[in-house]
Amino acid sequence: MVCPFLIYLNKNDEERLFLLTRDRRSSYLFAKSLYFCLTEPTSIFETYKNYIVTMDSVNLEKTMQIFDDAFNKSAGALQKIIDQSKYSSYDGLRADAMSIATEVKDGAFDKIRPLEDKEIIIREAVGVWFLLKKLVYVQYMVNKAILESRYQGDVKKQRAQAREYSKAIPFIAYSELWRCSGENLPSNKENTEEE
Repeated sequence: MVCPFLIYLNKNDEERLFLLTRDRRSSYLFAKSLYFCLTEPTSIFETYKNYIVTMDSVNLEKTMQIFDDAFNKSAGALQKIIDQSKYSSYDGLRADAMSIATEVKDGAFDKIRPLEDKEIIIREAVGVWFLLKKLVYVQYMVNKAILESRYQGDVKKQRAQAREYSKAIPFIAYSELWRCSGENLPSNKENTEEE
């Protein structure tokens, strides 16, 4: 995983860490997913998860406004503002994640086929699919409104649906990506998703 920018601020012994991703369509989704990876149990920033704000750099004015409010609001309050400005519902986030994963899948063989050194493109594609699977799972699980409204507090049911959403993210098996070359592209049967 590559985390484009980590910006650390400290004021009167209060800390903020901004995980800021590049200006592109999917950067907010990757920022959120990188946050989930970096703060999960036993991860490098687990103990700092309540001090981290994730965002993209699509709108410089909004980015600077968040920086200006870094110590006027908690990291959680800042994150909620960012999240609500990006998606009004989980379903919109999931739809975008599916769309991005599909685009990467549909273009993977065309990008890989002409290359002698396939490693960088393969790692990038696998990284995208991993991060999007992580995102749709964890974002669903941390949504307390969904837990109450759809599952009446039953975490097991919420977890089962989160797994289904994660499994639905389209991808190509790692081994298939490595076998890709000009003349031996996998058939449609071979180019199916593996769990």
